[in-house]
Amino acid sequence: MEQDHQVEKRLLDPRFKGLLDKPAEQRIAIINQGLFIDYPLAIRIRQVISSLLNQPLRPRMLGLLLISHTNNGKTTLIKQIKEEFAQQYHGNFVYVETPERTTLKEFYSETLNVLGYPARASRSTGDLRMQIQIALQERNVKMLFFDEIQNLLDSRRDHKHDVLNGLKSLNNHAQIPIVLVGIETAKEILGLDEQVADRYPVIEMPLWEYNDGFKSLLATFEAYLPLKLPSKLSCNAISKKIFAISEGKLGRVAETIRKSAIKAIQGGTEKITTEIIDSLDFKWC
Repeated sequence: MEQDHQVEKRLLDPRFKGLLDKPAEQRIAIINQGLFIDYPLAIRIRQVISSLLNQPLRPRMLGLLLISHTNNGKTTLIKQIKEEFAQQYHGNFVYVETPERTTLKEFYSETLNVLGYPARASRSTGDLRMQIQIALQERNVKMLFFDEIQNLLDSRRDHKHDVLNGLKSLNNHAQIPIVLVGIETAKEILGLDEQVADRYPVIEMPLWEYNDGFKSLLATFEAYLPLKLPSKLSCNAISKKIFAISEGKLGRVAETIRKSAIKAIQGGTEKITTEIIDSLDFKWC
């Protein structure tokens, strides 16, 4: 009865209450699937992207540049928005990873490959752009996401300008919003072309600070964990330890909690403790 009381006292998402009596292997599999945790900035970014989709059609559609430190949740957020909005807006949201040291032709070819239209090497960039436009219409694409856009910095200067001009051309002709995603250095890309910069206002995802917002984030994580006992992740001892390990990076927070939760199930404690966190056999450089 005491265990039941503890389960009732914790803040557990209703979707997970029915999982507490499931076998350990099944609960571990659920934890390994990963969970998207909402938080205020993620909600704001979702709202901004939604407003981009609702803007009137015009030759120069407004886009967005989303930047963040490595492993701070930007790609996870974009992929979650992509899946959610595809259902909400009844269309496709296409995610493309920017090739390293790319040329415009390679950039267009990668976009076509993701769209499911493999590009022939003999095609000119103009032909490739036209094929992209056709593919976007045929697949009812509502938005394009170009991740790792900072990879353009490794390209030759003339290729950088070619790709930026290609983005402008694609934006003008396709008339769908484009979201660029990258690390902090991605802002340098926009500095190369004022016209491109005007189309992509910047939202930054800063590292988390140790405050009530961070503790609230941990409490939300805990609500999604199919553990039988409360871990009290937001208490000072555990929250400070997770913050120190993660250095405020959301991806590290999620990985620390994931591995700790699995160890809690495997070891039978059914809750995350400072001892379990200390025993994790991995660390970041």
